Amino acid sequence: MKFRGLLIAAVLLIAALVTLYFTERRGGKTPVESKPEEKLFSVKSDDIQEITVTPQSGERVKLAREGGKWKIVEPRAMAADDSAVSSMASALGGLSVTDTIDEKPASLKDYGLEPPQATVQFKTKAGAAQALLLGQDTPTGSSVYAKTDSRPRVVTVASYLKSDFTKSLFDLRDKAALKFDTAAASRAWVENKSGKFELAKSEDRWQIEAPVQARADQVAASDLLRNAADARMQAIEAEEASPQEIAKFRLDKPEVVFQVQDPAGTHELRVSAEKDGKRHAKSSDQAGIFTVSSDLATQLGKALADIRNKDVFDMDTWLASRVEAVTPEARVALDKQGEQWKGSDPKKTINASDVADMLDKLKAIRASSYPTAAPPVTYGLDKPVLKVQAVWGDKKLKESVEVGQAGDKAYARRQGDPAIYEVPADSVKSAREAINKLK
Repeated sequence: MKFRGLLIAAVLLIAALVTLYFTERRGGKTPVESKPEEKLFSVKSDDIQEITVTPQSGERVKLAREGGKWKIVEPRAMAADDSAVSSMASALGGLSVTDTIDEKPASLKDYGLEPPQATVQFKTKAGAAQALLLGQDTPTGSSVYAKTDSRPRVVTVASYLKSDFTKSLFDLRDKAALKFDTAAASRAWVENKSGKFELAKSEDRWQIEAPVQARADQVAASDLLRNAADARMQAIEAEEASPQEIAKFRLDKPEVVFQVQDPAGTHELRVSAEKDGKRHAKSSDQAGIFTVSSDLATQLGKALADIRNKDVFDMDTWLASRVEAVTPEARVALDKQGEQWKGSDPKKTINASDVADMLDKLKAIRASSYPTAAPPVTYGLDKPVLKVQAVWGDKKLKESVEVGQAGDKAYARRQGDPAIYEVPADSVKSAREAINKLK
């Protein structure tokens, strides 16, 4: 009895699969066998020069390849998302027939092809024009009914490809809020709730130009520009940035103004204060007004102190080749020869781990604030408790630092740098102890 039950279940399963098989083919017609991996179009994606997407409902979008880049030409001229359009062209060039359903269908309505849910027309370099008509999904949802304009037959193609061919104007447009070359950027200006500051690049390093001249934290400065370059439009709020629309979305008094200069000119992005959970933006590189991520205002809302370099020592401790250090208790002069450190006394063995510890303790001296009191305030720097000169790297970079003590606070200054750095007194104490150990 048990075997008989299993046999009945197997027969029912087979019957269900057969029913589903013929249901997908509308009316139980025997499918025409397709050749393995039959390509729907004999075209290479690189040969496609124009694509026009016409959805059943929505805006018709026409794209053209110019100078190797895709551009939107209809319904209005604008830059395209090259990645999204290239993906569409690649999908057209690689489109394979999953199955042939009917060579001569009596009605296309049964497949959602009259009218089609979307039509994709394209032209090649040779001027040949072809079109793909997309219908509804098959009952299993794994495929979608389709046909070309050159043959009456109905086929199926993989359903996941449908998303490539049914993109809207917004999906296909370039959504970069700002379009600038981060590698070639030479200057940047930021104005936000924390104030204003200006950055300038010199010899591939960012420096703070205003309101003070100071070293910039290279990671923080690079992140600032990268966040601006990565900003994307999330939705279009107004196609035209008229004075009325600018005021409506509070972009006449923005929370953040970011400007950056590259060889193409100066680019500006304005970001509004948050309203109803949205932040609106206006760009010199995009038409209209659009929304952006709420995180963008935080990323571009950095204060000057966030961008300043807090390291008192620039040196790369691993590449240090010479260090001279003076404290009230000791004076050491060390040179690296090969993998060994040598001091002024050739008979004395220098413990490499002690030198590494000293260098790490010096590198750990970092600014906690930047006091600005004018003379006669000396910050104890008229009688330094620590003087260090270091050389490092293939270019033999040099720096000289002095540290003073005033009461229970410590202050540092770098040669050639007008800034005063308040530093933790305990970090200075640790560095002095590490130096004294090497005397």
